[in-house]
Amino acid sequence: MAITSRTSVWYHQDQGDTKSSVGKDKNLELMNKVRMLEEAIEEERLARSALIVELEEERAASASAADEAMAMNLRLQADKASLEMEGKQYERMIEEKFAYDEEGINILKEILFKREREKHFLEKELET
Repeated sequence: MAITSRTSVWYHQDQGDTKSSVGKDKNLELMNKVRMLEEAIEEERLARSALIVELEEERAASASAADEAMAMNLRLQADKASLEMEGKQYERMIEEKFAYDEEGINILKEILFKREREKHFLEKELET
């Protein structure tokens, strides 16, 4: 019986070692999976951080482009207002010149009319 019980104890120890070994293997496998998941999470965090940085850069570029567009729009509006004012000035100058020229033409017409009358009067005088 003593021999049988020792063999039985060894057998049970071997089975316990096997069970313990299987448990350790499963435990190591689970730890490896956890480590892999943690690494995947860290990679995702880094990728997310990179995307956030890229998004912020794009937002800054977009804001800069919008600011430049607004500045250009304001410059164009100022240029337009300046050109409109300059156009109105030229229009007033042309109207004033037209009025001045018209007044000169009227004066010349009066002079011509007086000379024509004088000429007519002198011709009548000559005939008589």
